[in-house]
Amino acid sequence: MDALDQLVRAGAGLLVRVDDILARSGAPDGDPVWPLLRRLRALPGEAVRAVAAFDPAPLATAGSALHDLRPGYARGHAAVARGIDWTGGGADTFEAHRMALATHLSDDPDGLAGRLAATAAYAEAVAEWLARSRATLARTLATVLTCAEAVTLTAPAPAGSGPDSDDALAAARVGTVLLQAVADVYESGEALLRRHASGLAEVPYRAPADPPPGHHTDLRLPL
Repeated sequence: MDALDQLVRAGAGLLVRVDDILARSGAPDGDPVWPLLRRLRALPGEAVRAVAAFDPAPLATAGSALHDLRPGYARGHAAVARGIDWTGGGADTFEAHRMALATHLSDDPDGLAGRLAATAAYAEAVAEWLARSRATLARTLATVLTCAEAVTLTAPAPAGSGPDSDDALAAARVGTVLLQAVADVYESGEALLRRHASGLAEVPYRAPADPPPGHHTDLRLPL
């Protein structure tokens, strides 16, 4: 359990209160919370709990596992990249396929080894983003839990009374801060995906052109 888990637990009552007031009473017209609610399509407590569910550990492990596969690709590429001293029409066809496969297995950005490295780097970058997002939201939530609006919202209310205008304004203020923090988290995640998108696409095998009809397929081996 890290700081965010602890703070979400400590602030559970406040988060429920904020969501309840915004759902029942809304916020003043033109309040900054409205565009954030429309953008994220979630109430503040829901949004905070969504980020609190982030777990960077599996992606960090996946990135490390992908890096462990790279030596196998390197060995395969080295084996295919070695030329064979064959001659004849069949040798030309074999050579074309050998070169195509070597390119497919290579460390080039469009090769399998290169794409494996890019995928591993993306998994590790996402794991770092998840961890960073949790830490950022924890700092925001710690500030919110000690603000004046939080005191207003958690103070005992007379029996049978509903939220008043002060409660609605306080909930909107708290909601704005929390939703903006979550929006920033998702913006940075989208930017991360854009930076890595070109390295995540499928890598098709590009076979060489078929030999023309009547092409000789004889092979002559050096003895």
